[in-house]
Amino acid sequence: MKKSILLLLVCFLAISLQAQEHLKFKGVPIDGTLKEFVLKLEAKGLKTAAMQDGIAVLQGDFASIKECAIVASSLKEKDIVNKVIVLLPEKTTWSALYESYAALKDLLTEKYGEPASCIEEFQGIQPDTDNDKLHKFAI
Repeated sequence: MKKSILLLLVCFLAISLQAQEHLKFKGVPIDGTLKEFVLKLEAKGLKTAAMQDGIAVLQGDFASIKECAIVASSLKEKDIVNKVIVLLPEKTTWSALYESYAALKDLLTEKYGEPASCIEEFQGIQPDTDNDKLHKFAI
């Protein structure tokens, strides 16, 4: 009986390990060395701007947003990619900022489905103008 339970447990563990999938960025698994990861992103059309001390900065499009900066970093102890950050271009007006947000939110909703909950509100004093909204958002 103990052997049967142990065998069943090992089977479940093997299945669960096999089912796990690495996170991906632009279809590229976030794993491996930083150099390998950067080369795969370059093959997808991104351009490397800088690479030093376990950090790579690339430039290109992300989710239909032009001229983004993509920062990938690896663990200090090992050269294994562990983080990818996308910096969107700066917006100087509330309408431009909100338009980018809404487009990105629509893309993510299309890809992953409706969020379980979503709160989009300013806390405290409600801003009256677009300039006030932009200022309040930046705080």
